[in-house]
Amino acid sequence: MRHDEREQHASLDTTELEAGSGTTTPARVMQTRDLARQLLPQASPDQQQEIHRLLTEMDEAIEFEGKRGQIEVASQALEAHRAEFEALLKDWQAVADRSHALFAEEPFVPMWFTVEDIQRAFEAVGYPQRFQLDERTAKTMADAILHVADKERRQRDYVRLMSLVPDYVSAGRFMDAWLIRYCAFLTLDAPKKSNPFLAEMFMRGFGEWAEQADAQQESIVREMGFDPAQTRQMSIDELEEWIKTQMADPAKKAQMEAYLKAHPTLRDQMESDVREMERGAGLLLEREDSEVLYLAPEEVEPWVPNALERVRASKKKLMKVTKDGEPTPAAARAAADILVSLSHEMARAIFASERVNQLVEVLKAYRRKLLAASEKQAAAYTQGAIMMLERETGPAENPFLSMICFVSLRAMMKTLSEQAEARAGSGTESNEASQ
Repeated sequence: MRHDEREQHASLDTTELEAGSGTTTPARVMQTRDLARQLLPQASPDQQQEIHRLLTEMDEAIEFEGKRGQIEVASQALEAHRAEFEALLKDWQAVADRSHALFAEEPFVPMWFTVEDIQRAFEAVGYPQRFQLDERTAKTMADAILHVADKERRQRDYVRLMSLVPDYVSAGRFMDAWLIRYCAFLTLDAPKKSNPFLAEMFMRGFGEWAEQADAQQESIVREMGFDPAQTRQMSIDELEEWIKTQMADPAKKAQMEAYLKAHPTLRDQMESDVREMERGAGLLLEREDSEVLYLAPEEVEPWVPNALERVRASKKKLMKVTKDGEPTPAAARAAADILVSLSHEMARAIFASERVNQLVEVLKAYRRKLLAASEKQAAAYTQGAIMMLERETGPAENPFLSMICFVSLRAMMKTLSEQAEARAGSGTESNEASQ
């Protein structure tokens, strides 16, 4: 957010925002509250829970109206500290640290996202991958925050936050009061964005949600008759072998399936983790240290004449370039299509059962190397590749095998092209020297 936008949000008048927030008059709220209390004894348990929630919200709204004068006085008092707060906003790490401490205090606990809020959000926007925080995971978290922080919740949190401002001003905590007021305005006035307050509310619930997921995973291990502490001491290879042994036992497999059926949240999270690991398997082949996974030159060389023949057959399409001499998008797609088509044929011919087993062992060694370097995300993607290889599909239908053939063939074609250019350049130099 630009500085002028921050100033606009920080200086918004309380009554101006409240006028557009959709709240009703105090008399109407009290009338509705009295009616809800009359209905409470006749309501079903589920209805009673909803009525209690509405009563709490109406009590908060009435309290807010009663404190409106105090809020305006407190907001005026904060103006003397505006410059200090604007200086704080320029240091977002300081804002994050202050928000983390402030919104952990008791008055904000009722506003924390619950485990149910977090689960409902992830069911709607997808689960985050748990191996490492990256751009994709950050987007999932941001989408989850916006899913929970709907219009109704933002209006309620605005009321709650603004009602706290006078208390923090009275305590002389002017920067905290400014931060509460600032986040209140952002929560109501920027419905498509998160802010320090909402981020903290989310992380409180997410921490509890993650603890429950971990506890359920440990419970599975105990159900299978094993001590979770022992599994944590296993190497990745030992743990993988233990899981295979368990799944080979029909009774154990049925036991795990029954447990996951009874715990759909854990099942969904595990399925999401598997999809994420497999999705990232192809990213391994773009790493600089991934050549160990490539095909050996003698495996690729027999396919080069075939590739060159297909290139010659599509020469007209491939020769189209932009003004800068780069291949046009259509030419680039045509070149990729040639290699992709040939890659499927290569996978079918090269990856017999024994060759697949050999690749799995190479991947396990690569995974150990990545774990030793604390590259947990890449190691998880390696696990995804192993799971894809262990799936009972034909080599040509296995995306990871086709990708290996593609990058291996692409690398050799590039090498051959560079060698040809070097020879041509050398020949030109020789001709020039003879002249």
